[in-house]
Amino acid sequence: MIICKKCGTENPDNAESCKTCGGSLTSSGKSGETGDDIYETFMSARVRPVRHDERRTTSAQPHDGAVTEPGFTPRSKAAGAKRSAGSAAAAFLKRSWKWLLPVVAVFIAAVVIIASVLSAKPDYGLLAMTPEYVMFSLADPVADGALVPVGLMDSSGNVILEADYQSILGEVEDGIFAVIGKNSKIGAVNAKGKEIISFDYLAADVEIGFSDGLWAVESSEGWGFVDKNGREKIDFEFAGAKGFSDGLAAVYDGELWGYINKSGKLVIDYEFEDASYFDGGMARICKDGKYGFIDKNGDIVVKPEFDAAYPYYQNGLCLVKVGNRYGFIDEKGEYAINPQFDDALPFSQGLAAVRLEDKIGYIDTDGKYVIKPSYDGSLTAESMFYEGYAVVYNGDTAIVIDKNGKQFVGTRFRCSYLSHLHDGFFVACVDGKYGIISAETGDFVLDPSYDELAFGLRDAAVFRGASEDVSVFVDSDGNVIRESGSELKEVHFLSSATPKTVAVALWCEERN
Repeated sequence: MIICKKCGTENPDNAESCKTCGGSLTSSGKSGETGDDIYETFMSARVRPVRHDERRTTSAQPHDGAVTEPGFTPRSKAAGAKRSAGSAAAAFLKRSWKWLLPVVAVFIAAVVIIASVLSAKPDYGLLAMTPEYVMFSLADPVADGALVPVGLMDSSGNVILEADYQSILGEVEDGIFAVIGKNSKIGAVNAKGKEIISFDYLAADVEIGFSDGLWAVESSEGWGFVDKNGREKIDFEFAGAKGFSDGLAAVYDGELWGYINKSGKLVIDYEFEDASYFDGGMARICKDGKYGFIDKNGDIVVKPEFDAAYPYYQNGLCLVKVGNRYGFIDEKGEYAINPQFDDALPFSQGLAAVRLEDKIGYIDTDGKYVIKPSYDGSLTAESMFYEGYAVVYNGDTAIVIDKNGKQFVGTRFRCSYLSHLHDGFFVACVDGKYGIISAETGDFVLDPSYDELAFGLRDAAVFRGASEDVSVFVDSDGNVIRESGSELKEVHFLSSATPKTVAVALWCEERN
């Protein structure tokens, strides 16, 4: 028999052409071909019909002439339906993948972005902005010399924690607050006032709080680390400690600082007079009175040769002080902008505020002036750009500018004070009265009618009226959220003491 290579039809040995397709059979599968050769020729040429199920049915009792074979599993109608559905889905994907793949990718990206936004907490570090919580104390009489108990409100004036604590130190984990209890020791409670960490500690690192599941706290034995259940995880054997960052924590032996890992093992020896948190794989250290940076192996990355150094890199540059001049170095410790300024702040949103010959301007990362030095006063955290705006002064008049130097707020009303709230809203003082002004419109959304600004929150401000017993919670649109009466004795913000918040505050304070 001769098998046609074209259609697979079997033909007599003496045939010259295929009886089915008419194709030539010359030297096609004639004698001399092995069985395997003929099978491969057949499988490659044959057009196989589409079947619902190519596998034969196996049953303990064969029926209708069905042949059973080892290794074949009986398939039910449901299984066949599943396979049909799978085949249909595969066919759909094959036809539609070109447009379906981008749609799926966009959907996944949207889900990731939304989840990130919902889970993200505002970063107040760059500007030392005040957070969304406020501590309050009641006007109830207390014994002479006794501490007034405090509680916690959110920025709408809703009570989060009742006034049962000596102080509230900060939020060390989402919804968990470090507080000083009635026994004058530190513990942690959740937003319902339930004790999470027992009140056993003398001090704690509130800047980092819980990091890598551990919290640096001080007991009567020394500093150590506990987990979120209050269990001791690293022995209380250090004279000082800071929270974990990038997997390492700075610890103090009473003379010098080193670093431990999460197992409590000393991985960078005690050799520094000061040690900061790691950020981006680098940490600022002080050695022989000079500042530089090390990596996570303890190796010197930037030689300690600066009189002062901001502990973090912004826009790839670090602010340093040499003698009485300020400049910026890159991550290799080389000058990217030579020390030439009388004063400077770290970069924020791509610009750095600098002062030269008593005038303030703004430079880019190449050291070129984007906003020429023409403003007065001292550099403060408000001088840094936040949400596209910064506060500067012309004489005694506070002004809001954008990153191009365009003026938005101040000159029209001759504001003597301006402070960031958010989304282009600012607390403003005119003729000794406080209100809220919008940079977008240049108008007051809350007329300046209050005698005192207690503080500005992330999305609200608290003012005091003519009566010192009255505090007013106002949102950034100028709407009064709550006006408290004499039940509140005093209110003040809960410090958002992130490491970068503290870094900005200390940098401003130490220069002055």
